[in-house]
Amino acid sequence: MNAVALDEPARRLDAILDELVEVASVIAAATARRARLLAEATALRLQQAGTGASGVAMRSLVAEIGCATKTSEGTVLRLVNDAETLVSHLPATLAALSSGTIDYRHAQSMVEHAVSLPQDARATFESRVLPVAESTTPAKFDKHARREREALHPESIEIRAAQAAEGRSVCLESAVDGMAWLVCHLPAVEAVAIDDRLDRIARSRRSAGESRTHAQLRADALAALLLRRSPSAVNRAPQPAGDVGGLGDPGDPGESELLEAADSVVPTVVLTVPVLSMLGHDGGPAELAGHGPIDLPTARRLAARAPSFVRILTDPDTGETLSVGRTRYRPTTDMRLALRLADETCRFPNCTRAAARCELDHTTDWAHGGGTDRGNLHHLCSKHHHLKHDGSGWSVRSRTARSLEWSSPTGRRYTTAPPGRRQEATRRPVFRAESDEPVPGDPVP
Repeated sequence: MNAVALDEPARRLDAILDELVEVASVIAAATARRARLLAEATALRLQQAGTGASGVAMRSLVAEIGCATKTSEGTVLRLVNDAETLVSHLPATLAALSSGTIDYRHAQSMVEHAVSLPQDARATFESRVLPVAESTTPAKFDKHARREREALHPESIEIRAAQAAEGRSVCLESAVDGMAWLVCHLPAVEAVAIDDRLDRIARSRRSAGESRTHAQLRADALAALLLRRSPSAVNRAPQPAGDVGGLGDPGDPGESELLEAADSVVPTVVLTVPVLSMLGHDGGPAELAGHGPIDLPTARRLAARAPSFVRILTDPDTGETLSVGRTRYRPTTDMRLALRLADETCRFPNCTRAAARCELDHTTDWAHGGGTDRGNLHHLCSKHHHLKHDGSGWSVRSRTARSLEWSSPTGRRYTTAPPGRRQEATRRPVFRAESDEPVPGDPVP
């Protein structure tokens, strides 16, 4: 029972929330039942099949299930494969799905990471990550699961990264209304750098007279960089068939602002590397901000080319900047970077907005005595920052270990904490591909 007094509309809203939670649990249980049925159907069909006929038997079964459920055979095949893994190798995940403590997207992510591990490592992997699945969104769980997978995988990440890079590609997927998706599969360092450069170009062009959204500016910058054409003309008017808008033509001076901005923008790639690993010892993998673990040869190569670096110190005895108290409102540059790496995302429940694109907020307002220290500074995206301050009924307070307790208008409470990291009493250099100046437009409320 919630501790706050509720009027009739609020009580009804509270009841609806309870019903929605129940519906989600029922849907999850139904997907678990489906997995068991698919696994049983597979076993029965293989039992019927003669020696050497399992392939034909499975194709027939997939086709039959597709016809009966009005589902494409590709989708059925994925469901059957997931079901076999859940029933045979991930029983605790299947039980959690049956009870409704996770949903099917959590289970899919668990399967995706588990099947890439040797069978004797899957139980350990499941026991480590399942509690996280029960307390967070599928997207955040997937990120955590990826880290644990890297820690448990017996094969070197260097070998796996080199093999995976052989599959890099770009493909085009048609969409409706004259649009299409351009999908890139790239090494993580390159993908993160491209994403960061597009973001910085877009932010540099935001002004009172700019009508395009941030997402539109990112898309226009990508088109301008690849086609080297007039960026402000992108998507402004239909082009004749076969005309890509002046390929190689810089366009009018007033229409090349994004290209000019692009020439002056250097992407930032932030790595956290255990110092022992930098010295050639087994100190753990490097972490690429915005992605997760990467192989050490790539990290060392980037570090060697980085024009500057900042030490992020993980032990108090090494001198990490923990607080500037009430002496100043804005945190130091190294504290801002340390907090960005610690939070990774917006600290509102379930939000996955990258911390680099959020604002640092004093959880207890500076005007109300809040200090400029790690325990009182947390990243919030613009939407949730406004939600906190605009009288929406949401409130937040700091707890231990930089956790936050959020209270909703109906009195429900939700706790968020920074992603768990292995703590080491060593220095972890953080290398950046540019100077340590604060990013423009990144305020500290």
